[in-house]
Amino acid sequence: MELSRPFATITATLDGDILAVLARHRVTFTTGQLHRALPQFSQAGIRKVLRRLTEQGTVHTARIGSAYACRLNRDHLAAETSSRSLGFARRSSNVSGIA
Repeated sequence: MELSRPFATITATLDGDILAVLARHRVTFTTGQLHRALPQFSQAGIRKVLRRLTEQGTVHTARIGSAYACRLNRDHLAAETSSRSLGFARRSSNVSGIA
C-alpha cells in the first residue's frame, strides 16, 4: 500500500487524491487551493473530477463570488470510507516509523 496515497489502492485516479485532501480537512477548498495541494495535477483535471464527485453527491460545491468552494459531503457513504482509509494509512505509517 502506498501510504502517502491511501486511495491509490482503491482508485489510481485523481478522484482518490482529491477525496484524501477533502477528508483530511473539515474546510472548503477552491479549485486553486486543491491545485496547490495537488500540484502534479492540472486545474482542468481537478475541476472535471470535482464536477463528477459533486454529481455523485460525494462532494458539496457552492459558488462563492467567481470561485467554487468544495467540501466533502460527510453524510455520504463514501465519506466514512474515505476517513477510515486515511486513518488506516496514518496508523500504518506510525507503526512503520517505529520499526
